Amino acid sequence: IIKQNMTNTAQMNSLAAKYDFENSLSAAELQRYANMEDDRVIAKLKQKLTSCDGVNDVLVKLVRAQEFHLAVVSGSALRRIRISLKKAGQSEFFDSENVFSASCSLATPVSKPDPAIYVHAVRALGRVPQECVAVEDSRSGVLAAHKAGILVVGYTGCYKAGNEREEMGKLLLSAGCVAVIEHWRDFMGCLEAIQKSFEGL
Repeated sequence: IIKQNMTNTAQMNSLAAKYDFENSLSAAELQRYANMEDDRVIAKLKQKLTSCDGVNDVLVKLVRAQEFHLAVVSGSALRRIRISLKKAGQSEFFDSENVFSASCSLATPVSKPDPAIYVHAVRALGRVPQECVAVEDSRSGVLAAHKAGILVVGYTGCYKAGNEREEMGKLLLSAGCVAVIEHWRDFMGCLEAIQKSFEGL
């Protein structure tokens, strides 16, 4: 999924603070620009988005195991998330009420690394953080899940092989990941190791 790590309002406020100017745009104007951006991004998603190698096979295994509750917790707007899931062939794996957006699902939109969207998702799912595992590919995402008390597996397969992937793996581990995978074929083994670590407690 292509992520929008900051809401449009947060982006504008951040730019205003950084460059010391007053944001004169109204909430309605900001929303209009946000919708224009969404339309352009969604058009690109429909053209070019593909699923990460191996992820759909993992989702099939998780569903067949009948012991996991799958959810999407993203900083992107719900429109982007749903289009992305459909284009990647993943809509069938996630019930619509289990798709959470930091910019749409909360009374006050936030951006990762704020943990609010993860806290909200865990409560909505009727779980506790210690029962959950998140997969994140960015430092802000890892920090958001980690601050919410959730174990995080880092994913670096979306980065260029070599130094970029290696450096990102180090960054994700330093942000709080319990493990990092480069390919989704390694996820089930990683999840099994996490489950076994809980059994030993």
